[in-house]
Amino acid sequence: MYGEIVGQGIQGGDFTYNFDYKIFIYRITSTNPDGQVQELSWENVQKYCTKYGLTPVETYFKGKVSEIVGALGTSEDLLQRLQQVYLNKSYIDCEIDEGVVIRIRDSDELFKLKSPDFILKESNNLE
Repeated sequence: MYGEIVGQGIQGGDFTYNFDYKIFIYRITSTNPDGQVQELSWENVQKYCTKYGLTPVETYFKGKVSEIVGALGTSEDLLQRLQQVYLNKSYIDCEIDEGVVIRIRDSDELFKLKSPDFILKESNNLE
């Protein structure tokens, strides 16, 4: 099970939410004894979370890439549009969001697109 833990003081308090600790699930896999990994579809992740009282991450968009960037959009157009719409947002309870996870339907591929503001603050904290 893969998720993000949030709450007051997480990551030193720089990237936090002003509520009690929570975990938001974004991925569930199962590995058999032979080492083969089975990836649950997003629909099955949501069903699992409902069944066991867990909270899945919010779904911001579900559809085809062309619906975001147009039929002739490039991968750079997609990244730019995702950053514009979903990243570098400030919320009442969170100064900087970390990013979004992009799932490829009917695939075990997942991509995490981190907010440039988050990466900058994170790297400044390491200095």
